[in-house]
Amino acid sequence: MNAFPMSPPVALTVDQLIDQSAQQYQAGQFELALATSQQAIAREMQHAMAWNNAAAALAVLGRWVDALAYSKQALALAPQSPEAQTNGAHILAQLGLVDQATAMLRNLGWAQHLAGQREAAMATYERAIAIQPNDVESLHVLAGLHSEGKNTALALALMARVLEINPQHLNTLAAKGNLLGEQTEQGAAAEACFQTALQISPDHWMTLYNYGVFLAGARRYPEAIAMYERAGRADPDHHLSFWNLSNLLLRLGDYARAWPLYEWRWKTDHLKPAYLELPMPLWTGQDLQGKRILLHFEQGYGDAFQFIRLAKNVAERGAHVTIFMPREICENFVGVAGVHAIRPWSETLQGFDYHAPLMSLPAPLGLSVDNIPVHIPYLFANQERMSRWQDRLPPLHAQQKLRAESLDKPRLRVESLDKPTLRVGVAWCGRPTHDNDGNRSLAFAALLPLLEAFPQVQFISMQVGPRESDLPALDACQSIVRVESDIQDFSDTAALAMQLDLLISVDTSVVHLAAALGKPVWVLLAASSDWRWLEDREDTPWYPNVRLFRQSIQDGRVRDWTRVLTRIQSALTQLLLTEQAAKQR
Repeated sequence: MNAFPMSPPVALTVDQLIDQSAQQYQAGQFELALATSQQAIAREMQHAMAWNNAAAALAVLGRWVDALAYSKQALALAPQSPEAQTNGAHILAQLGLVDQATAMLRNLGWAQHLAGQREAAMATYERAIAIQPNDVESLHVLAGLHSEGKNTALALALMARVLEINPQHLNTLAAKGNLLGEQTEQGAAAEACFQTALQISPDHWMTLYNYGVFLAGARRYPEAIAMYERAGRADPDHHLSFWNLSNLLLRLGDYARAWPLYEWRWKTDHLKPAYLELPMPLWTGQDLQGKRILLHFEQGYGDAFQFIRLAKNVAERGAHVTIFMPREICENFVGVAGVHAIRPWSETLQGFDYHAPLMSLPAPLGLSVDNIPVHIPYLFANQERMSRWQDRLPPLHAQQKLRAESLDKPRLRVESLDKPTLRVGVAWCGRPTHDNDGNRSLAFAALLPLLEAFPQVQFISMQVGPRESDLPALDACQSIVRVESDIQDFSDTAALAMQLDLLISVDTSVVHLAAALGKPVWVLLAASSDWRWLEDREDTPWYPNVRLFRQSIQDGRVRDWTRVLTRIQSALTQLLLTEQAAKQR
């Protein structure tokens, strides 16, 4: 008989042993899973998952005290491990240590929530509630997570459970009032929640703040201001009270009070990362005679186009003004009054006495609604690019006969087959990541009735990077000239805007650029519009060449732009009739 030498078995690594123990556990081989985990521990005492797997196997085998000891070791080695915390909570609960188990799961759920793991956090809080059904804190947070997910009915049901257990749970009363306030016809119920909470604790910050948000949304502005001020006194370190108050005061045109409060923006989660930590002091009104100051970009392109006008005011105080901008918009500021130098963001900054974010200038400059500089235009397009765009676009025809089809339903028709005589740019959506984009933007298909009603108008798409959902309607539309692939940057956008007779756009950066260039602009303004457009007016002190078409509150709730577009269609009809009458005189 021939002898065949046998190879020695290959030793498994610790990680392989841990994987093997997990497979054995899943297969119901709990004794083997325990033995394999213990083998891994013997090889590497500091491996948390080995201890955790052993604890899980011991728990299934009913050895609860041993399981707890192993679980504690796993948690000591990896206190943030979701697996170790979940397993540890289960063991604690089986040993009757319910409070400890629930607390462990609450901590895990909150960590998952802060990490943006909403689904995982919800599952963890549900485990906590399964262990302790009357744990109001878990019920409260789970209700909030369902509210964030727009599952209003379940969120309200969980809030009702909390208040049944503890009718004086202030955070739940505040949260329920906030959630009800977002529902149609639930205003009275929302206020009842807020008032109940304030009767229990008049200085409860969350209630005061949420009540302020509700009152502002109901356009009860004096009460909202008072509520935000109360919230600010209740917690002087919480930024949201002051940030919301500043936005409301700006909306109401109370700039003197609003601009200093606007500095709280740097405490908000979405703007804090945008603050530039620079070695020179912030300019807050110090003497600028003979000084060098750096003015810099901070939020969005539209903000830069709007507020760069204040460079002239700063320069008039004797300063040498350098602006610090993203490279893609640097060319747009060539020729701006008061700007002595332009630096792209990629450069190193040295040699300045002060710095200021552009939107920190209004406070020290004492900007009010009545003294906004309106030296329009204050931005200028590149002449060479303008020439290229003039050649790129289809030509217009200077003499075109137009007539009104009827008075009750104005619609202009072309009596000849000549080319259009008016060039109108359109933009229908803004940056998708903007926090109000769902309200301010609309689908391209909504514009089709407007575009098709005016064959004598040459409509130009100003929309860079159309959304995928718009492409079918956009590709099929024969009533618009598409040039978005040729727009390389905002300098191209400016040069293209100079070829227009009118821009019709939602509230996005192209509005500010075209308006600052001196072009007529009509803005489709959402009911939940930005503070800079003030309240209940069709004009704006920022741009004398801008007309606002506001969405009603009712239409804003359902994001319906039909009535706004109907008004724009009527206005465009009137504009064409007026221009035709002027040509005939």
